[in-house]
Amino acid sequence: MEERICIDCDKEVEGPYTRNRCRPCYRRHMRALKAATRVFISRAEHPGKRALAKTTPGPSGCVIYTGTVNKDGYGEIRSDRARRYRPMPAYRAAYELLIGEVPQGLDLDHSCHTEDSSCPGGASCLHRRCVNPHHLQPVTRAENLRRARNASWHNRQKTHCSRGHEFTPENTIAQKGSRPDGPPRRQCRACRIATNRAWRERSRRKADAAE
Repeated sequence: MEERICIDCDKEVEGPYTRNRCRPCYRRHMRALKAATRVFISRAEHPGKRALAKTTPGPSGCVIYTGTVNKDGYGEIRSDRARRYRPMPAYRAAYELLIGEVPQGLDLDHSCHTEDSSCPGGASCLHRRCVNPHHLQPVTRAENLRRARNASWHNRQKTHCSRGHEFTPENTIAQKGSRPDGPPRRQCRACRIATNRAWRERSRRKADAAE
Protein backbone atom coordinates (compact mmCIF):
# COMPACT_ATOMS: atom_id res chain seq x y z
CA MET A 1 0.00 0.00 0.00
CA GLU A 2 1.29 3.44 -0.91
CA GLU A 3 2.46 5.52 2.03
CA ARG A 4 0.24 8.55 2.68
CA ILE A 5 2.01 11.61 4.11
CA CYS A 6 0.22 14.89 4.90
CA ILE A 7 1.83 17.75 2.99
CA ASP A 8 1.17 20.17 5.88
CA CYS A 9 2.18 18.29 9.04
CA ASP A 10 4.41 15.65 7.37
CA LYS A 11 2.76 12.89 9.37
CA GLU A 12 1.65 9.54 8.07
CA VAL A 13 -2.11 9.43 7.54
CA GLU A 14 -4.07 6.34 8.51
CA GLY A 15 -7.59 7.78 8.41
CA PRO A 16 -9.30 10.12 5.89
CA TYR A 17 -6.91 11.52 3.28
CA THR A 18 -8.13 14.43 1.17
CA ARG A 19 -6.01 16.44 -1.24
CA ASN A 20 -2.82 15.03 0.29
CA ARG A 21 -3.83 16.21 3.75
CA CYS A 22 -5.03 14.58 6.94
CA ARG A 23 -8.45 15.55 8.27
CA PRO A 24 -7.32 18.28 10.74
CA CYS A 25 -4.95 19.87 8.21
CA TYR A 26 -7.56 19.72 5.47
CA ARG A 27 -10.11 21.49 7.69
CA ARG A 28 -7.58 24.21 8.55
CA HIS A 29 -6.74 24.56 4.87
CA MET A 30 -10.42 24.99 3.91
CA ARG A 31 -11.05 27.58 6.66
CA ALA A 32 -8.07 29.62 5.49
CA LEU A 33 -9.19 29.33 1.87
CA LYS A 34 -12.72 30.52 2.68
CA ALA A 35 -11.37 33.43 4.73
CA ALA A 36 -9.13 34.49 1.84
CA THR A 37 -12.07 34.22 -0.57
CA ARG A 38 -14.27 36.40 1.63
CA VAL A 39 -11.60 39.09 1.74
CA PHE A 40 -11.33 38.99 -2.05
CA ILE A 41 -15.09 39.14 -2.62
CA SER A 42 -15.76 41.96 -0.17
CA ARG A 43 -13.22 44.22 -1.88
CA ALA A 44 -11.92 47.33 -0.12
CA GLU A 45 -12.90 49.65 -2.94
CA HIS A 46 -16.18 51.54 -3.12
CA PRO A 47 -18.60 49.74 -5.48
CA GLY A 48 -18.77 52.92 -7.54
CA LYS A 49 -15.05 52.65 -8.32
CA ARG A 50 -15.50 49.07 -9.48
CA ALA A 51 -18.52 50.09 -11.57
CA LEU A 52 -16.64 52.91 -13.31
CA ALA A 53 -13.73 50.55 -14.00
CA LYS A 54 -16.05 48.48 -16.20
CA THR A 55 -17.22 51.17 -18.61
CA THR A 56 -16.83 52.32 -22.18
CA PRO A 57 -17.72 55.66 -23.85
CA GLY A 58 -21.20 55.78 -25.36
CA PRO A 59 -23.23 58.16 -27.50
CA SER A 60 -24.27 61.61 -26.28
CA GLY A 61 -21.82 61.60 -23.40
CA CYS A 62 -23.11 58.36 -21.87
CA VAL A 63 -20.74 56.12 -19.93
CA ILE A 64 -21.88 52.57 -20.67
CA TYR A 65 -21.41 49.90 -18.01
CA THR A 66 -19.97 46.70 -19.49
CA GLY A 67 -20.39 44.45 -16.45
CA THR A 68 -23.32 42.28 -15.38
CA VAL A 69 -26.75 43.37 -16.65
CA ASN A 70 -30.03 42.14 -15.14
CA LYS A 71 -33.13 41.05 -17.05
CA ASP A 72 -34.42 44.64 -17.19
CA GLY A 73 -31.26 45.92 -18.86
CA TYR A 74 -29.78 47.74 -15.84
CA GLY A 75 -26.16 47.22 -14.83
CA GLU A 76 -25.56 45.53 -11.48
CA ILE A 77 -22.55 45.32 -9.20
CA ARG A 78 -22.03 43.66 -5.86
CA SER A 79 -21.96 45.95 -2.86
CA ASP A 80 -19.42 45.38 -0.09
CA ARG A 81 -21.76 47.07 2.37
CA ALA A 82 -24.34 44.27 2.25
CA ARG A 83 -23.63 41.30 4.48
CA ARG A 84 -24.84 38.91 1.81
CA TYR A 85 -23.20 40.87 -1.03
CA ARG A 86 -26.49 41.59 -2.74
CA PRO A 87 -26.23 43.38 -6.09
CA MET A 88 -26.97 47.08 -6.36
CA PRO A 89 -27.57 49.19 -9.49
CA ALA A 90 -24.27 50.18 -11.05
CA TYR A 91 -25.54 53.68 -11.87
CA ARG A 92 -26.54 54.23 -8.23
CA ALA A 93 -23.08 53.14 -7.04
CA ALA A 94 -21.42 55.62 -9.42
CA TYR A 95 -23.78 58.41 -8.34
CA GLU A 96 -23.12 57.85 -4.64
CA LEU A 97 -19.36 57.84 -5.27
CA LEU A 98 -19.16 61.06 -7.30
CA ILE A 99 -22.24 63.06 -6.23
CA GLY A 100 -23.47 61.73 -2.89
CA GLU A 101 -26.28 59.77 -1.30
CA VAL A 102 -29.61 59.69 -3.11
CA PRO A 103 -32.25 61.62 -1.11
CA GLN A 104 -34.57 59.30 0.76
CA GLY A 105 -37.78 58.53 -1.10
CA LEU A 106 -36.41 59.52 -4.53
CA ASP A 107 -35.39 57.45 -7.56
CA LEU A 108 -32.58 58.11 -10.01
CA ASP A 109 -33.91 58.87 -13.49
CA HIS A 110 -31.71 58.68 -16.59
CA SER A 111 -32.09 62.14 -18.15
CA CYS A 112 -30.19 60.93 -21.23
CA HIS A 113 -33.07 58.54 -21.89
CA THR A 114 -35.72 61.18 -21.26
CA GLU A 115 -34.10 63.60 -23.72
CA ASP A 116 -33.67 60.95 -26.44
CA SER A 117 -37.13 60.76 -27.99
CA SER A 118 -35.97 58.18 -30.56
CA CYS A 119 -35.20 55.54 -27.91
CA PRO A 120 -38.07 53.03 -27.63
CA GLY A 121 -37.13 51.98 -24.08
CA GLY A 122 -37.31 48.45 -22.73
CA ALA A 123 -34.55 46.06 -21.65
CA SER A 124 -32.52 46.77 -24.81
CA CYS A 125 -32.32 50.50 -23.99
CA LEU A 126 -28.64 51.47 -23.87
CA HIS A 127 -29.39 54.37 -21.52
CA ARG A 128 -30.23 51.92 -18.73
CA ARG A 129 -26.57 50.90 -18.65
CA CYS A 130 -25.34 54.51 -18.45
CA VAL A 131 -23.48 55.29 -15.19
CA ASN A 132 -22.61 58.91 -15.95
CA PRO A 133 -23.69 60.70 -12.72
CA HIS A 134 -24.42 63.88 -14.69
CA HIS A 135 -27.08 61.92 -16.60
CA LEU A 136 -28.83 60.89 -13.37
CA GLN A 137 -31.50 63.03 -11.73
CA PRO A 138 -33.21 62.30 -8.39
CA VAL A 139 -36.98 62.42 -8.93
CA THR A 140 -40.07 61.02 -7.26
CA ARG A 141 -41.32 57.54 -8.12
CA ALA A 142 -44.38 59.01 -9.85
CA GLU A 143 -42.21 61.28 -12.02
CA ASN A 144 -39.87 58.43 -12.83
CA LEU A 145 -42.77 56.25 -13.97
CA ARG A 146 -44.20 59.12 -16.00
CA ARG A 147 -40.92 59.51 -17.89
CA ALA A 148 -40.48 55.77 -18.51
CA ARG A 149 -41.13 54.55 -22.06
CA ASN A 150 -42.82 51.30 -21.13
CA ALA A 151 -46.21 49.91 -22.17
CA SER A 152 -47.99 52.52 -20.05
CA TRP A 153 -46.02 55.29 -21.73
CA HIS A 154 -46.95 54.03 -25.21
CA ASN A 155 -50.61 53.85 -24.17
CA ARG A 156 -50.48 57.43 -22.91
CA GLN A 157 -49.24 58.55 -26.34
CA LYS A 158 -52.37 57.23 -28.04
CA THR A 159 -54.91 59.86 -29.03
CA HIS A 160 -57.74 57.41 -29.83
CA CYS A 161 -59.01 54.23 -28.23
CA SER A 162 -59.05 50.85 -29.98
CA ARG A 163 -62.53 51.62 -31.42
CA GLY A 164 -61.49 54.97 -32.86
CA HIS A 165 -62.94 57.33 -30.22
CA GLU A 166 -60.77 60.35 -29.49
CA PHE A 167 -59.43 60.85 -25.96
CA THR A 168 -60.89 64.28 -25.34
CA PRO A 169 -61.36 65.66 -21.78
CA GLU A 170 -65.10 64.96 -22.08
CA ASN A 171 -64.58 61.43 -23.40
CA THR A 172 -61.84 60.33 -20.98
CA ILE A 173 -62.32 58.66 -17.60
CA ALA A 174 -59.26 58.70 -15.32
CA GLN A 175 -58.93 55.58 -13.16
CA LYS A 176 -56.44 54.69 -10.47
CA GLY A 177 -53.47 52.79 -11.89
CA SER A 178 -51.94 49.56 -10.65
CA ARG A 179 -49.27 51.52 -8.75
CA PRO A 180 -50.49 53.82 -5.98
CA ASP A 181 -47.92 56.47 -6.91
CA GLY A 182 -48.10 55.90 -10.66
CA PRO A 183 -49.99 57.77 -13.40
CA PRO A 184 -53.77 57.20 -13.75
CA ARG A 185 -55.25 54.90 -16.38
CA ARG A 186 -57.47 56.24 -19.15
CA GLN A 187 -60.73 54.72 -20.24
CA CYS A 188 -62.93 55.76 -23.14
CA ARG A 189 -66.29 57.04 -21.90
CA ALA A 190 -68.07 56.20 -25.19
CA CYS A 191 -66.80 52.60 -25.02
CA ARG A 192 -67.95 52.24 -21.41
CA ILE A 193 -71.41 53.51 -22.29
CA ALA A 194 -71.60 51.09 -25.22
CA THR A 195 -70.40 48.20 -23.06
CA ASN A 196 -72.95 48.95 -20.33
CA ARG A 197 -75.73 49.27 -22.91
CA ALA A 198 -74.80 45.91 -24.45
CA TRP A 199 -74.72 44.28 -21.00
CA ARG A 200 -78.17 45.61 -20.15
CA GLU A 201 -79.48 44.37 -23.47
CA ARG A 202 -78.12 40.86 -22.86
CA SER A 203 -79.59 40.83 -19.37
CA ARG A 204 -83.01 41.85 -20.72
CA ARG A 205 -82.92 39.08 -23.37
CA LYS A 206 -82.00 36.47 -20.73
CA ALA A 207 -84.88 37.63 -18.55
CA ASP A 208 -87.34 37.47 -21.47
CA ALA A 209 -86.15 33.98 -22.40
CA ALA A 210 -86.60 32.76 -18.84
CA GLU A 211 -90.26 33.82 -18.73
